[in-house]
Amino acid sequence: MKNNKDLQQEIKRLKKELNKVRRLSIVDDLTGLYNSRKLHCDLKRCLIKQQKLNIKYTIIMLDINNFKYINDTYGHLVGDKRLKEVAVALCRSVRYLDKVYRLYGDEFVIKLTNCNNINKVFNRINKNLKKINVVVSFGYNKLNKNVIKIIDKKMYEMKKRNR
Repeated sequence: MKNNKDLQQEIKRLKKELNKVRRLSIVDDLTGLYNSRKLHCDLKRCLIKQQKLNIKYTIIMLDINNFKYINDTYGHLVGDKRLKEVAVALCRSVRYLDKVYRLYGDEFVIKLTNCNNINKVFNRINKNLKKINVVVSFGYNKLNKNVIKIIDKKMYEMKKRNR
């Protein structure tokens, strides 16, 4: 039978493990950004906050142009490095209260809170991505129930125009 000190240490260890599992469930391993699971949970919460507290959210979706070419030409290790660079550039482009997520593959989502000047945000994003020689297509919209579907469509329309 374990004594009180042993039980306390075991509880502490289990809490640490639980926190590790929680983190793994919401963070993308490669980039360290929040993942799609966390995004969908956050969007649900934000819809409620938006209605109850009059907080405004703008959602941006970005897709790296010609990313398949990078993977096919230089390999997945180079592609992974590029994804990490983009993650850092996007985080540097937003305020501390905004959130950056890796949705899938080379798609990223940014959740802006009470953003009054979206053009300023896009200028920072473009400036930081230009430093690492990355071009993206994007879509954005105010938060609503179908926001991902709406901005995904806008993003792919932009991608078609840029080809």
